[in-house]
Amino acid sequence: MEICLLRVLVTASFAGALEQAAGIWQEFLGLDCVSEQDQLFIQSKRSYSRLIIIAHNVHEPQPPETEEFAVKWLFPTFQKLIAANREREALSIAGDYIGALKFGSAPKSKSLLLAEWTSMMDDLVRLPSAGIIIKAQAASLLANHLDKNKVDRINYLEETAIDFFEEVGHTHGAMDVNIHQACRSIDLNVNSLTTDLADELKAKFMRYESLNAISPYGAALEKLMDAVPPWLLFDFRLAIGSLCDEVSQNLDAKLMSLLSRTKIMAVWLTSGGKTARVVETSTAIYAELGEQDCKRLKGQFAYLAAIAYLHFDDASNGEAWAKNCLSIWGTMSPHDMAMATMILLQAQVQKCGPIQDASQAHVEDLLNFAEMKILLDLENGEILHAVQKMIIIIGQVFIARRDARLGSAIERLKQQVQAIPNASPEDRDLQLAAMYQSIGNSLGSSVPSTELNEGTAMLDDCVTYYERAIEIYMKYGRMMEAATTRQQHALRLYNLFKISPMPETLQRCIDLSLIARDAFKAMAMTKLACESTLMCSFYIFIAWDKSWLPSSVALRALREAEEAWGEQRVEFSIFASLNALAHKQSLNSVTRIRDTYVRAFTVCQREGRVVELWEWIQKAKARSLSDILGLDMLIPASLREEVLTNSKLNELFVQERELTNQINTCEHSARIALRTELYVIQEQMLQHDPLKAIIDLRNGSPVTAGQLRSLQKRVVGRANGRRTICVDWIDLMGNIFMLVALEDEPIPRVEKCMLTVEFVEKWKQKWLSGGIEDEEYEEDEPEFCLRQLDSLVSPLRKLSAEDDILVCCPTGVLHSLPLHALWISDKTPLIVRNPVVYCASLTSFWQCCQRAESSVLDNRPWYLLGVYEQAPSRRFYPRERDAVYSGMSNLAEKHRAIASTGSTVTKAHFVDVIQQSALLHFHGHCLLDNDVLIEQSLELADGYLLAKEVFDMKLRSPHITLIACESASQGIAAGDEPLGLVTALLCAGASSVVGTIWPTASGTGRLFADVFYANLERQRNELGGNSGIFNIADALRSSVIWLRCQKDTRHPHCWASFVLHGSWFMNVPNLKSPSRAGEEETKARKHVDEF
Repeated sequence: MEICLLRVLVTASFAGALEQAAGIWQEFLGLDCVSEQDQLFIQSKRSYSRLIIIAHNVHEPQPPETEEFAVKWLFPTFQKLIAANREREALSIAGDYIGALKFGSAPKSKSLLLAEWTSMMDDLVRLPSAGIIIKAQAASLLANHLDKNKVDRINYLEETAIDFFEEVGHTHGAMDVNIHQACRSIDLNVNSLTTDLADELKAKFMRYESLNAISPYGAALEKLMDAVPPWLLFDFRLAIGSLCDEVSQNLDAKLMSLLSRTKIMAVWLTSGGKTARVVETSTAIYAELGEQDCKRLKGQFAYLAAIAYLHFDDASNGEAWAKNCLSIWGTMSPHDMAMATMILLQAQVQKCGPIQDASQAHVEDLLNFAEMKILLDLENGEILHAVQKMIIIIGQVFIARRDARLGSAIERLKQQVQAIPNASPEDRDLQLAAMYQSIGNSLGSSVPSTELNEGTAMLDDCVTYYERAIEIYMKYGRMMEAATTRQQHALRLYNLFKISPMPETLQRCIDLSLIARDAFKAMAMTKLACESTLMCSFYIFIAWDKSWLPSSVALRALREAEEAWGEQRVEFSIFASLNALAHKQSLNSVTRIRDTYVRAFTVCQREGRVVELWEWIQKAKARSLSDILGLDMLIPASLREEVLTNSKLNELFVQERELTNQINTCEHSARIALRTELYVIQEQMLQHDPLKAIIDLRNGSPVTAGQLRSLQKRVVGRANGRRTICVDWIDLMGNIFMLVALEDEPIPRVEKCMLTVEFVEKWKQKWLSGGIEDEEYEEDEPEFCLRQLDSLVSPLRKLSAEDDILVCCPTGVLHSLPLHALWISDKTPLIVRNPVVYCASLTSFWQCCQRAESSVLDNRPWYLLGVYEQAPSRRFYPRERDAVYSGMSNLAEKHRAIASTGSTVTKAHFVDVIQQSALLHFHGHCLLDNDVLIEQSLELADGYLLAKEVFDMKLRSPHITLIACESASQGIAAGDEPLGLVTALLCAGASSVVGTIWPTASGTGRLFADVFYANLERQRNELGGNSGIFNIADALRSSVIWLRCQKDTRHPHCWASFVLHGSWFMNVPNLKSPSRAGEEETKARKHVDEF
């Protein structure tokens, strides 16, 4: 029987366990030689009963008769053991009894059983024949489970237990009681958890470890975890949860480990902004658990995944996981089913989007579902869950839509709150508070927009209800709910401000938001803190706009809001690169954060704060792409040296790297504990400036003016003394402005481009659907279509010199425009006057240059790949295929590269060579879906390589050239993020990418490649075999100018499609050692032959 129980604890699987245990028990009962008082009989029955109780709690509900079997025998057996002076066995039975109380189905019966158990323990403590250890353990157990209001009785029992344990020299008994006392103190007042107490607890934990007292150590941790309110002391609870999991691992008990991980995930969930960890672990464990592996617990992981997805507003995935949960819990108890339907209802409400914009039919379907589940809860006696569903519908549907049914819904809610059976005073009060909060929201949303007197009266009533709710929440220490109510209070006050804009009303909005923000921060609730910070920044911006607050205060508030939002973006780096980018873009697309940037732009422009305007632009542009590019960022040598020479910093850095490697190689289901350790280490790293700088690099923190100027000065020598000019475009209130950062000027230059966003949008719709094909006019005629856009670059005539390297960072509607083809002066395109490189943001440009600058100079080969084959959907030219393939061979021979063409260029081959190349050139077809840019793909011999498959490759900073239709065409997400092959390659590790922004003839691509690589070869010859750089921007510029000078390719449609993204240069190794170069080439050719 013991083996059946242990197998469940170790494997977390109930497959056949209950059936086998039942069979063993029946066989056991058939033995004539065993009586009910035999120690073997009692031990076997204890194991079987514990197995039943565990199965009920984590697997599936047990029948009533099984419940009776597991519990009913305990009290009479206890009495018989006491009568037989078998006190130690009686104490074990008492321990099982208190655990079995959780198995009872009716709260009333639990109360009766608890009284019965208390009587049992009192008898045991007073029993003269019981040994001192037995009495001490009984007193400790009784004190641990008495009503916490019986303070005197608890104190007496604990003091008695300590005296007994110390009298016999028990190794950890007194320490166990001390832990219980500390937990009780924390439970009564969380402020009692001082630094001194924390140090004392840490010392006790170390003592448990030294004694190898694993079981009491685990029990102490569980007790401490339960003592701290779930919305407080995030770091402390996280550390305790991690220790719980560690203890479970040491015991090799998978079931205990799974239970401890649910607690760790609950801690992460309370943070709100750190829920990606919960998604990663809960979904992996759910997939890992089989049909017979802890069904109820499997439903718990689905439940946690649903909540986590809803926390970062992914309602579709939230709904899917809520349905997974319901599919399991729907067959469990009414309580389980009620919880599952509540999270499903929440997911469906969120999935509607702005509920006021949803169709009436959709809303009615939602309300019908909610009503059906509310009635079912009421029928099953789950009134508390019915009330919570009513609050969801009232607060998120009826109030938002000003539904006429709101009044009757509130009356119904009042009645059901009073009808909650067997609820504690705290539970009932908290539901009343939630009801007051809903009524306050209802009154606040109904404030007339024009009638001041009527609006003020309604708002007074609204405030009264909010204050009632806050009072109750504060009474029970529910800081989160109190802070949420204050935030809602501020929103309703702002409604009044819109009717009568008085400074004191707006100041009250600010004050309430600040209180809410500080409370959420204190509780480490990242998402809610972010929401309140955003609202607070909005109120302060309005105060600035009214000239009631200075611009410095407004910008500080907006900066705090942007930083809070940034924390959530970084969190998604846990996911694979593509998923991370998608989640970050969903955050960037939220109107409130985009409005935050616009407000900051407005303040800076109106106040003439140009430097801060430039900084805000860097924050706003392509933030999430910079996050991804930063993940594998090579650390600058100076920073690396500073860390290596400091033993403390180096130790933290090494620990972080080792943990990161463990996380990357272990199963997803095991990552939650490792991520907890990593979080603790990174929090320590943030306290040291050099390590904080490394983390900022990885997180894609916006490039500073100082970092950019440092890069500009560093590369002047590499660019033969030429400057690097960084050019940003920005949309300010529908007008397009240019900001130019010059290395020798501390303040960027601002110029208006004399074009509106609306005009450029219309121009793109007319001319850029398939490339610039204005056949009616020549490029140099005033009527030619590009001449309408020349003012977008004309300010550069006075802000840059000929041959300066121009880094162009467009925004929004300007993405995919051929800015380099616009005239900077009469009949002179920008690309003719200057080398041009594009980037999604100057941060991305800086990161790509850092990547190129730090790349290892190791004679990696160049690969030239070509796939130009027949397909049903397009015309095929056999001669062009032959020309492409022979061109590949010729280029390879000229430039010491390795060529692969046709059927040899499979997906596997492409993926393999791109990850070991210094340069890769591809000539072929690119398929593009304008609606789904992430589905952009390269056509290979055996199928398509999708952009989304490229994201998770690991490249070694190569340069990539793609001669394929629209390979550099970038779709723009709402957060101003480019999506497509270029983004995918840069995220995968490329330092630079050349591609085309519209369909280009294959023959033109071949001509471009010939000139481009001939230019690189010329640069190689100029280096004389020494290490140095290739100026890719110069090579592209020369190639484009050459095409423009040829009769057949003089039209911009032919030459203006070629663009460079990322770094303008790539490192070149020392080639003076031909033997080494020959070895590398031989090795590479052998690798290719294997395919």
